Amino acid sequence: MNFLWMTVVTALRAIRRNVLRSALTMLGVIIGVAAVLTMVSIGRGANAAVQQQIASLGNNLIMVIPGATTANGVHSSSGSAASITVADATAIAKESPAVADVAWAKRDVVQVVYGNQNWATAAHGVPPTYLSVRDWPLSAGRFFDQRDDAGASAVAVLGQTVVDQLFAQGEDPIGVKIRVKNVPFEVIGVLARKGQTAWGQDQDDVVLMPFLTAERRVLGTKILGTVDMIFVDAGPAVPILEPLMMAEHVDGILLVTMAGNGDPQVQSGCAIYVYAANRPMERRAFYDADGELLIVPQQGRLFITTELGRLLVEPLEIAVIPRGIRFKVELPEGAARGYVCENFGAAFRLPDLGPIGSNGLACERDFRTPRAWYEDREDRHEAARYRRCPEVFVPVPRREDPPEAS
Repeated sequence: MNFLWMTVVTALRAIRRNVLRSALTMLGVIIGVAAVLTMVSIGRGANAAVQQQIASLGNNLIMVIPGATTANGVHSSSGSAASITVADATAIAKESPAVADVAWAKRDVVQVVYGNQNWATAAHGVPPTYLSVRDWPLSAGRFFDQRDDAGASAVAVLGQTVVDQLFAQGEDPIGVKIRVKNVPFEVIGVLARKGQTAWGQDQDDVVLMPFLTAERRVLGTKILGTVDMIFVDAGPAVPILEPLMMAEHVDGILLVTMAGNGDPQVQSGCAIYVYAANRPMERRAFYDADGELLIVPQQGRLFITTELGRLLVEPLEIAVIPRGIRFKVELPEGAARGYVCENFGAAFRLPDLGPIGSNGLACERDFRTPRAWYEDREDRHEAARYRRCPEVFVPVPRREDPPEAS
C-alpha cells in the first residue's frame, strides 16, 4: 500500500513540475484514441450503409436487363432493346429448380395528379409476385392480386416519396382516386420506405400497378408481352454441394453441373462441375467428345491413366485431359472430391515464353507430362462417353472387344 501511494505521489509531482510536457502528452494520447475510434465508427457505419443498400434491392436477387440497340449507326444505352418477354420470365421459373420466384416490370415516367397536386414519377407495371421477389413490405393497405392483374384493374400502390408529394401530412391515401396519365386509379396500398440505391436512385419514387393495366391502359407497347426487366429470386442461400458428403453415398464417380455457358456444338463456352469419387475405375474408361477437361482435386490425390501415359495429380494441381482422350482414374487415398472445368472452345496451349528441350515450356518444373506406361490385358473393358443433361452427366456405356493378339 505504501509503495502504491509513493508511486502516485511521485507521478503527481512529475506532472506538476512539467505541466506543458504532460499536457501535450495527454493531448496526443487523446487525439490518437479519438482518431482510432472515429475511423472504426466510420468504417462500421459505411459497412452497415452498404449492406442496407444491398438488402433494399432484395435477397438473392438477380436482375435480367435487355441489351442495347443500334439503328442507322446510332447506339442506344443498355436496356433499350425490346428483347425479353413475360414468356422468358415464366421459362426461367419453370426450367430452373434453383429459382424460388420470378417477377417482371414494364416502366416509364408518368405524371400523377391528385387534386391540385401533381408529381412526375416512375410507373411500373408488375405481376402480383413483385413484392415477394423484391422483399418489399407494405406500410398500409394491400397489394393487387392475380384477379386484379388478369382483369387489368385500375388500382395502384404508391411509394413513400409519391405519398409525401401528393398528400398532406397525416392524410390517408388508401381509397383515394388519383390520375396516372389521365387514367383514374384507386390507391389500395402504400409501400414501406426503402431509400436510395447505391447509384442514387430513389426507390420510393414509384407507382406500382398491375402489368396488364400498365401495358394496355397506361404505358402501351409495340409488342405485347415485352418487359424492361426481369427479377429472379434465387431463394435462400444453399451451400455448394459437398462432394465428400456425396462420396459416402455414391458408388463410383459422380459429376454434378454447377454452372455453364456456351454450346459444345459451336465450340464456344465452358461448364463447371463438382465431382465425388469413392471407387476407382478398374475396367472402365471415359472420354469427353465435347471439350477438354481441367480436373482440380480439392481433397484426395488422383492417379489418372490416359492413352498417353500415367500422371499423379495432387490437390490444387490442374490436370488437362485433351478432347477425345480416353482415361481412367484411380484413388490412392480411397475417396476424393474436387472440381472440373470443361472447355468447349479452342484447345489450351502452353505458354510460348522460350524453348526448353522439345516441349517449348517456359519453366519445366511448372509442368508435368504423363509418364509413358501401358498395360497388356486380355479382358473386356467398357468405354463410356458423357451425354449432356441439365444437371448430371450420365455415362453411356459402349462395349468394346479386346484387341486381337498380334
